Amino acid sequence: MLLPVVYFLYSYCLTIRKSLFVFSLVLLSAFSYSQEQKVTFHFLKDTVITNYGETFSNRLLIANNTPDALFLIAASADSLALISLPDTLSLRAGEKKELFVKYLATPSLFRLTGNKISIKYRIAGRTGLTQAAFFIHTQTEQPLLLSAVNNMNYLSAQNNEGSVQVRCSNNGYTSLSFKLLLKSYPDGLEITNNNRVVHLQPGDQELLLFNFRNIRAQNLTPDFNLSVQAIDALSGKALTITYTRVLLLTSEKRLPVVNTNAASLINNTAQLSYQSASNGFSYYQLTAGGAVYPSDNGMFRYHLNLNYYNTPFSGIELYDSWVAYKNKHFGIQAGNISENLDYSLFGKGLKASVSLDSSNTISGYYVKNEYLLFSNINQQREGAAVWAGTYAYSGENNNSRFVYLNAKDPLTGIQTNLMNANSELRFRAGQVLALEAGYSHEVLSDDNSLTKKGYAGGIRYQQTAGKWSFISDNYYSSPYYGGLRRGALLLQEHIDYRLKPHQHVFLHYEVINNTPSYLSKYYPAFLDSKTSKYQAGFATGAGHWMITLHPYFYTQALHQNIAATALALQSASSHAAAAVSYSAMKHSFLLTADYGRVASNNPYLLNGNYSVWQGMISYNNRFAGVNAFFQNNPFYLMQEPLPWQQGKFRQYALSPYIHFALLDRKLEGELSDNLSYYSYAQGWSNSVQGKLGFRFKHTWQVTAQALYSTYTQFPDYNFLQTQVSLIKSFKQQTAPGYKRLSIIFFGDKNANGIWDADELPVGNVIASLNESLAESNRKGKIAFANLKPALYKLRLQNGNGWWLLEPWEVMLTHNHTFKIALVKSATLSGKIIAEKNSYLQTLPSLEGITIIAMDRQGNKFTTLTDAEGHFSFNLPVKLFIFSVETQDANLRVSNQQQLINIKEQENPLVIFNLADHSRKIDIKQF
Repeated sequence: MLLPVVYFLYSYCLTIRKSLFVFSLVLLSAFSYSQEQKVTFHFLKDTVITNYGETFSNRLLIANNTPDALFLIAASADSLALISLPDTLSLRAGEKKELFVKYLATPSLFRLTGNKISIKYRIAGRTGLTQAAFFIHTQTEQPLLLSAVNNMNYLSAQNNEGSVQVRCSNNGYTSLSFKLLLKSYPDGLEITNNNRVVHLQPGDQELLLFNFRNIRAQNLTPDFNLSVQAIDALSGKALTITYTRVLLLTSEKRLPVVNTNAASLINNTAQLSYQSASNGFSYYQLTAGGAVYPSDNGMFRYHLNLNYYNTPFSGIELYDSWVAYKNKHFGIQAGNISENLDYSLFGKGLKASVSLDSSNTISGYYVKNEYLLFSNINQQREGAAVWAGTYAYSGENNNSRFVYLNAKDPLTGIQTNLMNANSELRFRAGQVLALEAGYSHEVLSDDNSLTKKGYAGGIRYQQTAGKWSFISDNYYSSPYYGGLRRGALLLQEHIDYRLKPHQHVFLHYEVINNTPSYLSKYYPAFLDSKTSKYQAGFATGAGHWMITLHPYFYTQALHQNIAATALALQSASSHAAAAVSYSAMKHSFLLTADYGRVASNNPYLLNGNYSVWQGMISYNNRFAGVNAFFQNNPFYLMQEPLPWQQGKFRQYALSPYIHFALLDRKLEGELSDNLSYYSYAQGWSNSVQGKLGFRFKHTWQVTAQALYSTYTQFPDYNFLQTQVSLIKSFKQQTAPGYKRLSIIFFGDKNANGIWDADELPVGNVIASLNESLAESNRKGKIAFANLKPALYKLRLQNGNGWWLLEPWEVMLTHNHTFKIALVKSATLSGKIIAEKNSYLQTLPSLEGITIIAMDRQGNKFTTLTDAEGHFSFNLPVKLFIFSVETQDANLRVSNQQQLINIKEQENPLVIFNLADHSRKIDIKQF
């Protein structure tokens, strides 16, 4: 017994001795490292929190730890700062300094710097750089804006093909990488180049074209709803989604509701519409949707779409309708279910979820993939019956999900068992790693011996390190994998390097191969496609402008069997491409151009070597806009001449629109035109659309819309569709345990914070309260309901020239109504001038000096000077007293307490004279 104890004590002592030795080495290394630090640089805050349009600042702390005086020179000028650091610094032995820097949070700033601001100085006469950095954290709720250029897109009656244009805009602060996944409901549209990965820098926008084909032999539903979903390339999370329509030229019957700000600011709405068309269709439509709060931690949501047709037949359709309830413990949804589980769920059924805690959730599904909940006029085919279960974990640095499902499709006769797991891990220094794996087993119902297994796996990695950023996205699935990406090879590699704050270069490589195989003959393997792109680019920005040059090499391969015709097409092309964009508060402009030389083996081409041109121009402002697209010769193999499409390929589109608002925005309207030409359709098509909406009694709205379409290839077919609607918006009711906050804005002429008799309410002000958004009515009132007790901060998103008198926030514990003063503001600038002193060789530093503006009520506004002594204020229009506050008692201002009455325009320049009295000599006569 004694020997093991002795041995244990001996080993323990050895372990302690080794630990002490290592610890001593660490201390010595740290001490040596600290001795080598000649100049220490660090920012007071390592992370600054800000919001779009706000200024943010930080302080740089510098210390000279040497016995010598040092002279520092900035490695590069910081042209992005409102108040920048000096180009040169002089430090006496042992001296410490504190310098101020200030920025404005705009998309262009984050596009050029990322979320990290770095400064570098070199010490004169010595090698190496001294540097410091801090990070910027923003809270943009929806940085990605996604929209279809046209609300309605058309299938050609001749070849059953069409196209849709999708605009992507990054309004956030950091670069975005996401996939665009397009899906039709009901199934039947085959989309070319689906799952495309898009990279957008802050402030950038891109217009993408997707071609589609109707592959259904019998399309019992005469039109399609097409969803366009943006999915984060790394985490797989859904970022945003938009919808558009795909219509057969002979079956248009529905129009979207007129868009208004009022409708988007209220949770519960109901709409009754009557629609008629010149092809004989007429029907009534009832839609409703919203949310109510029956308890302090529960929410009930609902959605309804019901059509009643009266000509040329009579009947009812119920679709895209559901009810759902959720609280912190469980949730349930019945009706239409739409989810992406690596297997499409879009039909009628039930979903139930149980939350084990705030991070762990288990869900179960039963769904029949049938779009219509009920119809006595359309006989839809029987869809797949799907049982599924998911487990999801959501943590601070880890988001994971596991899926298992069983699906039986009576049409194809295939039974599918599928498992899929994915996980996203976030590390320090901006690193993200995402992993995905999938397995499927398919059995043909008519022949149980005929089975196929499928496998899938993916790895995505992203890192930002200094001026470098890397994105690697790789995915593979075997031909018989039962998930959405069957038989896919997707490779995306992107490297970006910042040359300067406003310039960067990048390399991009991508492969998209789709080679699916199916057990069932219902899915004939008639189309395999392979594409690859090798791209290099250079981007530079100046102010609101951005220019990008990105030449690339593109290869395509297409294997197709249609109507006993086998095609094996290949092409390779070299392209020169460029984009110019301009983005400001009220205007946006985008111009793209692409020229390529193509070599194709297509036997139906008269000349296998040809040139392709395509370009797009887009301009939008608050009242009008125009979008134009042109393409000369085929870009995709599917656009080249084939047995069913002959002649030269041309495609043109021109879409102008105007928008207007009258009567205090009660009356709003829009008029648009869409002129397009598709050469294989052998003619032009034109659609003119008008919308008019009138709001009355605060929560009521009546709308009218009309669409008139003509087609030169169908001279006898001119299509007219009209719709009139009555819309009722319901005010939100506050649930138990939640609070209500009402705000009334008024114009404070004298900026005293009191609503005086001659002051009026301010309407049409769009304000945000944390994540809630609303617009004030003509009485200046905004009502927020169902607010949890918490701290809320009010911001003006669009004040139409009005500003908050002072920052406003409230700790909401009871229902409240507040009157908030708004003031007109004006810009006032000034400068501090340093007086020369014959006894001092150097002038005092003018940077970081505090300027104070105080009104008669004692409210103070402050700003800081830059390196040259300049400063500026954005102040309410009223009387202020301006003064200077210096930290050094030897710095004195001779003309303090300047009284200035601020006007909306033509304010005087404020000048302060600063003298340094640190060396003052008194001469006495004896």
